[in-house]
Amino acid sequence: MPQRWRTRSETAWVLHRKAFGEADVLLEMYGQHLGRFRALAPAGRKPGSRKAGHLDLFGEVRVQLAQGRNWWVLTQAEVQTWHPRLRTDPQAFLAAGQVAEMVLRLVPEGERVPGLYPLLAWAFGRIASEEGEGVRWAPRVAAWHLMRLAGFGPQWARCVRCRAPLTPGRPKFLDVREGGLRCADCGSPTLPRVSDRAWAVLLAWSRKPLHEALNPPPAPDLYPELEALERAYVTFWLERPLQTWRVNRQMRREP
Repeated sequence: MPQRWRTRSETAWVLHRKAFGEADVLLEMYGQHLGRFRALAPAGRKPGSRKAGHLDLFGEVRVQLAQGRNWWVLTQAEVQTWHPRLRTDPQAFLAAGQVAEMVLRLVPEGERVPGLYPLLAWAFGRIASEEGEGVRWAPRVAAWHLMRLAGFGPQWARCVRCRAPLTPGRPKFLDVREGGLRCADCGSPTLPRVSDRAWAVLLAWSRKPLHEALNPPPAPDLYPELEALERAYVTFWLERPLQTWRVNRQMRREP
């Protein structure tokens, strides 16, 4: 008897796409119910394909799926949320790409992380906003929230060594191995020191709901420090830097 494929509907974000075969597209997606999954869109690159216009990167899509041998097969697609700026603005595209790359690196295929779907909706929407601060700060907020949702910390309120509450006015040091900050008594000059202003921002991001995270946005002069802290932490836990960082440095002509 012929195999009967299981079918289902799902709403998902498109995180990555690549050409497959002569005209197909292989998609990496994160769904409300399936979590992270792959789907093949047959003929997705053919001119006039009904699916092609609904499968842009960083878009939210309602899809009909059939269970294939190796991955889901996408039979229908209808875009739900699409942010044109994420396709036309290079900086916005890279910022959204960083968020997507972290999901693909942190979340194994077939797993669903509670709270991640609305985080993607917030991050892509904020990056695409015309306010200007979204491209700069939304990936920073999303990165720390993703690390927390995936179970990699960090701890901003207490020393990771002695568990004493951290307070303003005393030195603080980032310990990426132990997943948070050390207090003045437990610190080491070999660890990156965290300013009080940067610590206040990181603490607020960990406590505020997403819709209030960038209200108000941090001062622009804090960007280098907060970016450096994020890169040190994420690189350690992911075991290598993000590719989107390298591309961003090349665009900014940094060494």
